[in-house]
Amino acid sequence: MRMWIIVTVLAGFALAITPAPARSAPATPLFGPTIDDYADYYGQDTCDPTPKPGVVSFKDLLQQTYGVHSWGITRSCDTAGVSEHEEGRALDYHFDYYSDVQRAQADDLLGWLLATDIFGNTHAMARRLGLMYIIWNGQIWESYRPFDGWQAYSGSNPHTDHIHFSFSWPGALAQTTWWTGALIPSPPLGQLGDVDGDGRLDVATFGVQLAISRNTSTVGAPARLPAQQIPGDWSAVADPVLADWNDDGKADILGRQGGQLNVWLSDGTLNFAAPVPLGPIERYLQPADFDGDGRVDLASLSADGATLSITRNTLDGLSTLDAEMAGLAAARQLTAVDWDADGKADLLGQEGGALKVWLGRGDATFADPVILGAAARYLPPADFDGDGKPDLAVLTDDASHLVVSGNTSTAGLPSLAAGQPVIGGWATMHQLLPGDFDGDGRADITGRSGGVLQVWLSNSTSAAYDFMSYVALTRRPAPAGELG
Repeated sequence: MRMWIIVTVLAGFALAITPAPARSAPATPLFGPTIDDYADYYGQDTCDPTPKPGVVSFKDLLQQTYGVHSWGITRSCDTAGVSEHEEGRALDYHFDYYSDVQRAQADDLLGWLLATDIFGNTHAMARRLGLMYIIWNGQIWESYRPFDGWQAYSGSNPHTDHIHFSFSWPGALAQTTWWTGALIPSPPLGQLGDVDGDGRLDVATFGVQLAISRNTSTVGAPARLPAQQIPGDWSAVADPVLADWNDDGKADILGRQGGQLNVWLSDGTLNFAAPVPLGPIERYLQPADFDGDGRVDLASLSADGATLSITRNTLDGLSTLDAEMAGLAAARQLTAVDWDADGKADLLGQEGGALKVWLGRGDATFADPVILGAAARYLPPADFDGDGKPDLAVLTDDASHLVVSGNTSTAGLPSLAAGQPVIGGWATMHQLLPGDFDGDGRADITGRSGGVLQVWLSNSTSAAYDFMSYVALTRRPAPAGELG
């Protein structure tokens, strides 16, 4: 396979755009009590200024939560002194201490990072993200001396125009529990779904604003139109996901707002109807057809993460199935997917160091779990080889390789083939997402390098997994703004 990867090194900062008003802290996945240890100090000692995936993902989370701010990750290795920027594992995120709005945003973020969680874990989100130290307004908080609190910072830059975040290596490489320990992963900022009903997956980017780019690809030739901003207060919508809720062939938007789950139905022209309330449902998996009737349903977890219930989609109103599934508190990264291709969604997740699948019976009950292999950081399952079954793409610990395993299941008998490595510099990418972008029946992989959307078309068969050299889709948005 031939593949060329462009490594983007940010010499400066992104253009600053007026930030959104202060809002609630970043959306937080549902975690159990297990948490990372505090990060020890391990200062920069190499020159590797490629932005690391955990740092880029954290930056994206802040952009989604607080609007578009200036930021910087990398720095030239010729700069004097020790700096994790020279290893791509530090982020300068620009808040202005002297702006009331931006200072409130910074306080909101730092309070969220250093708060104690419901299980009594101190400085919980900072630990889950693998933060090593934070500098802001002449003070420093150090993970290796966490209970000393904020201490005076003696550096020449008082950090009143930005917060500095340095990450441990596990945090920088997205190996800490923020990425691996959630019972349900947070929906990604970028999502693929057929919003206009033409049979092709469009590109939606959620955040303070919502932008959608129509897919104009033909087989073997990926392309898209400039992104359009969608009117509405999308910053107030938590955990948005694309799913065809009313089974009309067009992807709708589900999300939480005002204490309940709403659905915004697509009319196929990049316009959405007024929200329809579906009830006080939280902590839900990606919608999937659990009862085999052809419509997507919802699986939701209880507040402690121990019990899963299925809420059926009856089009004229939701109906909760009587059966519930207990014993999931130890599971992580739960994903709804029809693993054995029998028309009923199953559950895929990690438990006890193993990758497991719970096959759905169609009545809100599930069979005992079957071990498929070792636990790993996987992309959403997708049919890379075109055989009608979702396969599994796993990122190696250093994010340098994808390892793709074919799904060898038959109905009722789940299984997974040995993985095949796909080399390609994936560590320079972020927001990796599989989906059949060019409509040839095989899932491709989309990702971003800097602000550029890239597509790797699948050339895979069940015998060999292969992706063509990426195509950069550089069309800019129609309205002003860095929406990609």
